[in-house]
Amino acid sequence: MTNATVSALGANLRDAPSADAPIVAVLGQGDAVDVLADNDDGTWRLVSTVVEGTSRIGWIRANLLAMGGAPPIVGDKPAPEDKPATGDKLAPEDKPATGDKPTPGDKPAAGDKPAAGDKPAPGDKPTPGDKPAAGGKPATGDKPVPGGGPVAGGKPVPGDGPIPGGKPVPGDGPVPGGKLVPGDGPVPGGKPVPGDTPAPAGKPGAKPIGDPVPFTTKPSASGNENGQSATTGLRGTEQKFDDGSLVIEATEALTAMRTGGFDASLTAFCRRVRKGDVVTVEQDNYSYADRKLPVSTLFLKSNGIRADAPAGFAATPVSRVIASQFGKNDKNDEGTGSPSMGLVQTNSEVFGASIKVSRMVEHFGENWRGNPRRLSALIEVQSARTGRRVRVPLADVGPAEEIPAEVDLTWACDQFLGTKGQGEVTYRLLIPT
Repeated sequence: MTNATVSALGANLRDAPSADAPIVAVLGQGDAVDVLADNDDGTWRLVSTVVEGTSRIGWIRANLLAMGGAPPIVGDKPAPEDKPATGDKLAPEDKPATGDKPTPGDKPAAGDKPAAGDKPAPGDKPTPGDKPAAGGKPATGDKPVPGGGPVAGGKPVPGDGPIPGGKPVPGDGPVPGGKLVPGDGPVPGGKPVPGDTPAPAGKPGAKPIGDPVPFTTKPSASGNENGQSATTGLRGTEQKFDDGSLVIEATEALTAMRTGGFDASLTAFCRRVRKGDVVTVEQDNYSYADRKLPVSTLFLKSNGIRADAPAGFAATPVSRVIASQFGKNDKNDEGTGSPSMGLVQTNSEVFGASIKVSRMVEHFGENWRGNPRRLSALIEVQSARTGRRVRVPLADVGPAEEIPAEVDLTWACDQFLGTKGQGEVTYRLLIPT
């Protein structure tokens, strides 16, 4: 986490790194912020701050901030911004003060980049200068700093973190003191389900082909009256091996705040191994309650959900339903995760899915929150449109009972299956016996 202050007379905190994005808040000269991440070309910074006693996360132009908490430059007058929304009182921004020239001999810090005019950064391009380490692993030191967490404050959570539409799941309590409710302990293991899993890459004798290349995904910030969260997006490497596998290893810095006192940060890690038409995904440190997620398996080509169940699991009947998407890029979802499912941050690149509370009761009993099998169960989902299939952990709870969709998919699952926010799927649960 890096401290900074607003150096211009005023600056708009925006929902995305663009001068056309909605305004979250207006900051004044000297206001302090915590820098969580930069966009790809360094022209915008994702920050957290407190505005009139309320925690806010949003994007601000990099050239309007003084890094390291340096004092603002008195007399700086930024030029008016491009397109103010009707009725909005905007702080002028987008250009540094006329006459502001760097002192000769001053050198920018390594990695800092000046703003390139008034254009937001293009999407998913790796930051130039980040060099991955050989062997397909992120270089030492390349793990993003957890970000220090969003600032504290707010009101108690009226439930279990909202599902899309901002409605909490009935009956799910808040996290007392930031700790998991009884019965929500981590599940030992995190082992892959037998069957359908390719041989892992990196086995003895497998050699890398060429140099690793950078792998990145976009950052995201979201929130509502119950809390807020942010991710820097994944940053790591992609490496080919001579056994035919492709390995991605990357980390993302996560921050979360739930009203009622929960305020934390994580550095999550994932390892994705593709061999043929199957991808295995190991996901570590996505849970604020130390829940260990079972290994996920993704199938690029599938003829449907198999009739048999893997050893050690009992399968529920296959159902044809509508699936929706939640978590990352869902601006109505605070994305911090459900206390009942181990506080897995869904505003991230985690692979997972969830079902309604009524279905949790049906499959795990009235005391489903205390049933440890829910944390090691898997949900198998097949897209009717693309023929792709995933086998992933139950990561949260939802959709809400009144929503037509029966299954919620995290952003990563939705993108892989090609359901594009909502689509027809078949699914079943695999419950440990």
